[in-house]
Amino acid sequence: LYVKNGYYTPTIDMYKNLQIEKQGAPNNYILIAAFPGHRPTIYVASMNGVQIWNSQYLEFRGFEVRGMDDPPVVNQFDTTMNGNGISAFGNIGNKYIRIVDNHVHHVGGNGIGVANSDQILILRNRVWHCTHRSDAGNSGIAITGPKNHAPTSQPYGYVVAENVAYDNVNTFACSCAGYSQIT
Repeated sequence: LYVKNGYYTPTIDMYKNLQIEKQGAPNNYILIAAFPGHRPTIYVASMNGVQIWNSQYLEFRGFEVRGMDDPPVVNQFDTTMNGNGISAFGNIGNKYIRIVDNHVHHVGGNGIGVANSDQILILRNRVWHCTHRSDAGNSGIAITGPKNHAPTSQPYGYVVAENVAYDNVNTFACSCAGYSQIT
């Protein structure tokens, strides 16, 4: 699926703007990508701008995923303020996911966050000005709760390479695990 330039705004769902739940195959990855020469924009106004959920053999490439430009914080728990840019997780997890050449910025939570997944490639993304409005100790690029979904002879497979991440700063105290200071 190729997407041309445009501004894609959220649906009315507090958990995700766009949920991708697709199963490809080893020699047939599902590709969701910007049309060559384009960089479509997805606006984040929920907990997850792009949510890759229980998928395998999928590549998400070439998008701009952006939140709001520093709105005033009225409630730090407001999901429109502290959502993640691109998230890959699920109750059964993801395998063989590629997150490549995206620009993620001005989201309150993780720029790119991966959990409960295995065989993940995060490559050549630019992630900036994220995490400012979260109380969950988020990061520009975060991997939490890695799972080994491969046969037991294979190790975990995470490659995070050639990304540029900057100005990803927590400004609220972390409310997780009993912390009471900015992390």
